[in-house]
Amino acid sequence: MNFEELKELTDKIIKNGIEITDKEYLKELYQNNDYDIIFNELNEILINCETPHLKLCYTFAYYIGFFNINSKQNIYELPKIIELESYNYLKGGLMLYFKDEMKIKYNYEKATPYYNKYSFVANWYPRPFSTHYSLINLLNWIYLYDEKRFNKLIFSEKHNHIFLSTLKGRIIRNFKINPKYINWKCNDDIKLYGLFNYLLYPYADVGNLNLKKEEFNIWRYNIKLINRIDTEILIKIIIDYIKYKETKIIPLELLETVKDNLEQFYKEYNQVKILNINEIYQLYSIKHWSFLSKPILFELILKKLKLKLSEEHITINESDWKKFLSNLDINEIKKTLKLLEELKNNLKFTSELDKEIRFKKYLIDIGKYEKITELINICNDIIND
Repeated sequence: MNFEELKELTDKIIKNGIEITDKEYLKELYQNNDYDIIFNELNEILINCETPHLKLCYTFAYYIGFFNINSKQNIYELPKIIELESYNYLKGGLMLYFKDEMKIKYNYEKATPYYNKYSFVANWYPRPFSTHYSLINLLNWIYLYDEKRFNKLIFSEKHNHIFLSTLKGRIIRNFKINPKYINWKCNDDIKLYGLFNYLLYPYADVGNLNLKKEEFNIWRYNIKLINRIDTEILIKIIIDYIKYKETKIIPLELLETVKDNLEQFYKEYNQVKILNINEIYQLYSIKHWSFLSKPILFELILKKLKLKLSEEHITINESDWKKFLSNLDINEIKKTLKLLEELKNNLKFTSELDKEIRFKKYLIDIGKYEKITELINICNDIIND
């Protein structure tokens, strides 16, 4: 391959992405079977490029091109990547690619969470990587010989797709995160949520008594690592973890974190967004924590319930409502009933006249009237039982 051919290859990747379908074209470029010669050839080609930024781009394209026709290559047969002269340029090129600051555009959409960021990362399942073996093999090669650089790359990733998929074991063979390479100050919520989930799993679904001694020691060590997350964001993560429907246990060490930061906890508890009544139920399941104020919690829960009941369409079914009420004492149910009656009395457009002249508003309010009446009846049945 010469300099002009490398420029052409780079232009193809810029135009069509990092997976190249014309394998015969690539075989013409990478003709030698000696890997040392192939990668030394790149050093000679780059002599003709005087622009530093372009050197990074061309180097990235060269390695991606190589793995497009060596997608099943055993990386143990390759030279140690850290010993290649072009590796410094490759590191720079990959950093630009992961930050999405290169003409070769990043292959993955940004990982964008919905209401519960913890639920998002816990249930993360990447789209198939069958068309991205070139990048995956390159990353495995780097991880094998330069774990520190690999971690720096994924913590710099703008879109978090590779980062989350790595933590889920979908990218790197036998991946285990090394605590000394964790960037706790990465200023990226999704990465910190991902780390929290990675360090807690797979021990989050069982009680401490069911863990073997070695597993228990790992659990305790991981919790200590989790507590290195900035307190403000850690409190947010803990609250999202609480309202996650699959949460079975809350580690005692995390309770201590809450206990030591109650003002911040109540603030975040008040501000956290709610998707449905089941999340409200989950949030109030912590009322038994001795250091929390149950009246304060319930007041905040009522605020969240009022917001859900004030939406145009109330989507609470009978089963979920009864489950929510099962977590309340009689006095709390009576307060809930009072809220329902106030909301019902405040509905404006439920008359026959409204039906004639404000039909759209009538449909909304009459629907809410009927649903709130149903919820009121369930409350009354429990109180009178």
